[in-house]
Parts: sequence; C-alpha cells; structure tokens
Amino acid sequence: MIAIKPIAAGEQLYNDYGPLPRSDLLRRYGYIADSYEKYDVVEIGSDLIVRVVASELSKEDVDERVSAISLFLSLLLFHPSLR
Repeated sequence: MIAIKPIAAGEQLYNDYGPLPRSDLLRRYGYIADSYEKYDVVEIGSDLIVRVVASELSKEDVDERVSAISLFLSLLLFHPSLR
C-alpha cells in the first residue's frame, strides 16, 4: 500500500480496492460497500446469447453465423498477430 499523504500515528487509514463490482469485493475481501454499486456488472453466458439469437433466426442464418464466428476464432487462435 502506498500513502498519498503523510500519516500521523494513530490516524485512520482507508484502503480503496479500485473499480471492482461488489461481487468481487465479497469474493476477494469478504465485504460489500454501497459506494461500489456503480461498478456492478451482470455476466451473461454465451450459451444464453446463442439461444436467444438463434430463436429469432432461421436455421440457415444460425449455421452461417456459427461458421463465421468459428472462422474468426480460428484466425485468432492460429494467428496471434491478429490479437
């Protein structure tokens, strides 16, 4: 920890963990602070996204998009310079 000003003996210190969502504060440090509410996030799994998008598309559209995404991911995996 680095102090940003001189600290007198006995003075109370505050530690700021940075812009973390409260779920991370709870997992890492065992507490939740309301002041961190603005950093909260919602994680949505790719399986849910695929199901929702697929429900709105035809089978051909889904297959076409899956192929395009697979190609894109393959390029990233095998060609690190593209990352």
